Amino acid sequence: MEPDGERRLDRTQRDQPHLGLRDATAPWHASTERAFEQFDLRHREGYVAFLLAQAGALLPLADAVQQNGVDRFIADWGVRRRGNFVLADLERLCVPRELIPMCRLPDGASRPATAKAA
Repeated sequence: MEPDGERRLDRTQRDQPHLGLRDATAPWHASTERAFEQFDLRHREGYVAFLLAQAGALLPLADAVQQNGVDRFIADWGVRRRGNFVLADLERLCVPRELIPMCRLPDGASRPATAKAA
């Protein structure tokens, strides 16, 4: 272990930090995959439930990492964000906004035109 609990990053993790993040969070990703297997994506109701669950987990997390400067470590973070796609899909499926778990997006973050705050 390095000082302050930090470990030395290998070259791949230093040059492509998203790979290190992916590797470090692999057990949580596997757990998430298992949890989301319960949704039947063949039907609208199952897909809407899946998207609402995704929004509840993804939007607050994406906002938190954005607010804490993830773009300093992952240069292409802006193109990796997925929250806007989830919101756009929910809008296309005519899901009422009050059912969508929302959180404050960081200043300057883009939202799909159909999901802009009133």
